[in-house]
Amino acid sequence: MISERTGPTNPPGVASAVALAWVRLYTLGLPSAVRTRRIEEIHSDTWEQWSDQRSANLSAAVIGAQTLSRLIRGAPADLLWRTHLGGLHVNIHVPIDRVAGLFLLLLIGASMLSFSANGYDTSAGEGFSDELERLASVSGWQANFYVVLQVLSAFAMIVAGAVFYLQLREKAHALSLVAALAMITAGIISLIGASLYGTAADLADEWRVASPENEQSVRVVARGFLLALSFVSPIGQIALALGVYGLAFVTSKHGLVPAKLNLICFGSAACLAAGMLASPRDWDLPWLFFSGAMLLLATWLLIAGAWLLLGGGESARRRTLQQARPTLPGGV
Repeated sequence: MISERTGPTNPPGVASAVALAWVRLYTLGLPSAVRTRRIEEIHSDTWEQWSDQRSANLSAAVIGAQTLSRLIRGAPADLLWRTHLGGLHVNIHVPIDRVAGLFLLLLIGASMLSFSANGYDTSAGEGFSDELERLASVSGWQANFYVVLQVLSAFAMIVAGAVFYLQLREKAHALSLVAALAMITAGIISLIGASLYGTAADLADEWRVASPENEQSVRVVARGFLLALSFVSPIGQIALALGVYGLAFVTSKHGLVPAKLNLICFGSAACLAAGMLASPRDWDLPWLFFSGAMLLLATWLLIAGAWLLLGGGESARRRTLQQARPTLPGGV
């Protein structure tokens, strides 16, 4: 059905919603006519893809995976289009320290929400049916609400990476760029994780009502999505950690936060390295190290974010300027 005013109806599925949210994000700040035209183009293209592939009898999970793949592959081109068209203009009329502190605090919740969906045992065998039943027991609105929170958390990471780069590039261009790219990568991976989780939840519901001859095939596909989720989630955690480590180095080097806080990041990095080197056969040990690394990371974000939000960075910068000010003859 096509409406004269709004165009094609919204295509179903989490991946389609993520694609439409992404175009609304990267077109922020453009003239209204240009932004509306771009959103309508992507909206129509997404709807046509869904309609054509459903006509070809493809499952919702396959269509969602293809939509997500197109989104990831096209994201760099979208950002390039946005930059060439209008540039990336950011006008923030509040002190940099307060902005940075606020985003550091937001990253605590974003990181916890984005990578908490990976908690299902994907071991082969009948035991996986219990895990699938546990996922299917989550009501539809709860699963959708959780996916929306994950998507919002992912966007928070992407925006935070861009804001930190714009604010810190004059202090350390290369390192702030690497940190921002790592954080944006974590956000993109979080979007992938949200789509994987949402599709797995849909498949779990489908498996519960599937006929005996289709039950096994749905079960295998659902396990594949959860396996992919268990693979991408640690990568997202590592990318986020690297981004925060870069921010910690830049902010401490330039006196925005106390240098002693870097000890927390060193401890987090040690736990992260231990988790990567631990034997994958014993899942509990890598999980323990990764959890410790994320906990220490959240601790640094909490302390540094509160320090900046309460004006600690401004005070440190004023002291630095006073110490650097030359003393004139006569004590002036």
